[in-house]
Amino acid sequence: MEDFELHQQIHQQINQEYIWREMQDSKPVKRGGKGWIVVLAFALICLGLFFGLSANAQDLHFADPNVGRKALQAGDRNQDGRLSREEADSLEVLNLGSYRIDPFDVVSYQDLSQFPNLKKVFLGESDVEEIDLSKNTKLEVISIQSLKLKRLTIAVGCTPRIFFPPRSGEVTIRRVVNPDDPNSIWFQ
Repeated sequence: MEDFELHQQIHQQINQEYIWREMQDSKPVKRGGKGWIVVLAFALICLGLFFGLSANAQDLHFADPNVGRKALQAGDRNQDGRLSREEADSLEVLNLGSYRIDPFDVVSYQDLSQFPNLKKVFLGESDVEEIDLSKNTKLEVISIQSLKLKRLTIAVGCTPRIFFPPRSGEVTIRRVVNPDDPNSIWFQ
């Protein structure tokens, strides 16, 4: 504690000497001419970190790792192991069908909303009972293999061909207005 008080007293004395010298001389006292270099270096490091992190912020993250894996296989054009916003926007066909050679279980299809330009989507067998594709306004084909699906939601104005397997039971197709789609204003 005494060291801290001694350090504080020395700091105050140094500051008083600077003030006294500035009052005596007409020109201000320089306190280290290279301080601006340190500030500039710090600013450049911060900018580098900011731009590095913002590039990673563009990478998509998936609630269902199986959907993410299939989307990465289909859309990772530069083969860097990450799916960027630009790559997701250019993805037009996504096959999430499960076959004996590549089995997987999809728990949720909510990640499909990250692909606004999908034209064809093939959904495999799963226990999912409700699928919302209302953010995918450019869909032309929806193929669903699941027998457990009960409700499918698509955007108003989107008129895809929908393929279901033969089933016993109905699927409710609901249409909702998508505020992100400028064409849906006519349906509001």
